Amino acid sequence: MMRLALLRVVFLGVFFLYSPLGNPSAYAAPQSVYHVPPNDIASYIAGQKGRKRAVVVWASWCPYCRKDMSQYIAAEKNHPGSMVMLSIDEDLEQLRAYLDHRNLAPLKVIIVKHTAGQSLDNALSPLGIRPVRSFPTVILLDEKNAVVRQGDGSSINIEQFLGSEGS
Repeated sequence: MMRLALLRVVFLGVFFLYSPLGNPSAYAAPQSVYHVPPNDIASYIAGQKGRKRAVVVWASWCPYCRKDMSQYIAAEKNHPGSMVMLSIDEDLEQLRAYLDHRNLAPLKVIIVKHTAGQSLDNALSPLGIRPVRSFPTVILLDEKNAVVRQGDGSSINIEQFLGSEGS
């Protein structure tokens, strides 16, 4: 009887170790998410001079954004700190569900916080960024914060831009 109880404990322990419940790597790490007003986003981007960056305006409900997400993750892994991910999601539960389902690490997600008297387009305009009309929109910025290219996410090779010397 004692052997049977011991066997059960060993079986349950092994089951727990190799099941998703006992395996922390089976779950996505908590996603870094920041809720930031548009004017503060623009100040943050302006303060990042000295390195090339890609700013991506996206939404979790956008199928094209989802399709291109692997490209953005790879670019951030290869060029840490180079990706600025601006989510325009209004349904935060939907965004959280997407983030829980799809591990976006090492990307940090900035949610554009709806703030009276501020819009993302107006806040980014002084940086030379044109109004965003489709998703995802990718804006490539050189080391001096000059816009090198802005357009549809699938038409821009972020990795090539970030890996090239100079602008």
